[in-house]
Amino acid sequence: DRSAQIMHSRLGELVLSMCAGFPDQFAVRLHFHVVVCLLCTQAIAAAACSNRRINVKGLDAVLLSGHAGEISPDGESVMLRHNNFASLVSSCEAPEHDPEHIKQLSLLGATISFTADLSRVGCACNLAVYLVSAPARAVSGKPNPGRGDYYCDANKVGGQWCPEVDLMEANNHAFSSTPHKCDAPVGDHHYNNCDRGGCSQNTRDMGNAYGVGNEFTIDTRQPFQVSTTFEARDQTLTGYKTVLSQGGRTVVLEHANCNMGYLAQLSKP
Repeated sequence: DRSAQIMHSRLGELVLSMCAGFPDQFAVRLHFHVVVCLLCTQAIAAAACSNRRINVKGLDAVLLSGHAGEISPDGESVMLRHNNFASLVSSCEAPEHDPEHIKQLSLLGATISFTADLSRVGCACNLAVYLVSAPARAVSGKPNPGRGDYYCDANKVGGQWCPEVDLMEANNHAFSSTPHKCDAPVGDHHYNNCDRGGCSQNTRDMGNAYGVGNEFTIDTRQPFQVSTTFEARDQTLTGYKTVLSQGGRTVVLEHANCNMGYLAQLSKP
C-alpha cells in the first residue's frame, strides 16, 4: 500500500494527478488552506460531483470533480487512489462539462501552502499538483470543449494548449516545480504553442536536500510543508519561489532560471 497525503492546499483550478506505474493503491489527502491561484482542470458532469463538497478557506461552493477521491465527512480531506485525476469546480448543475463551472481564482501576490506525505510514493511514480489556464478557448475566445471537457495544458495532453504551473511533481526521491509559459495568444486567449519543458527546478540538483532518510534536509519518510509564493508588482508576476520545510529545516527553490520576462507572460490577461 503506497499512499500520498496533501494537506492545506488552496488553488485556483487545481488538478491532482496520481501516477501510473504501480498496480498498488495510492492516495492523496488534501486539506485546503490559505490563498489563491491561477486556474485549471477539467469540468465535470453534473452527476459526478453532486455531493462532493470540500472546505476551502476563503472560497464558496468548492466541489471535487469526477468520481475520483474519497472526501472525509467534515470535507477537510480527500483521498485519491492510484492513477486518479481530480480538480475543483464551483457547480454540478447541468449542462454537463460546463466551462463556467471550472473554479477560477486569483493568484498574483499569493502563497499556496500544503503539507505532503509522500512516504509511500516511490520511484516511477509522479504525484502532480498543478494549475492550468482552463477552459481552453478558440481564436474567437469562446470556450472550446476539445475532447469534451475543455481541458488544456502546456504539453497539449488533451489536444489544446494553455499556460500551466506545476506546483509539485514529486515522489519520495525527487521534487520538482515548474511554470510553463505559452507564446502570445492568437485572438482571444487561444494558444498555438507553449514551453513544454518550462523553467523547472528539481531537488535532484541540490545534493542531500530531499530524499528518504535522516541524512536529507527533507526526509520524505515524514510529512513536510510545501509553500509556493507568486510575487507580483503592478499585476505582473515577478517572482516564483517554492519552500519545503520540515522540523525547522528548509529547502528553497528560488527558480532563478525563470527570468522576469518569462514569468510576466504567465500573468498577461
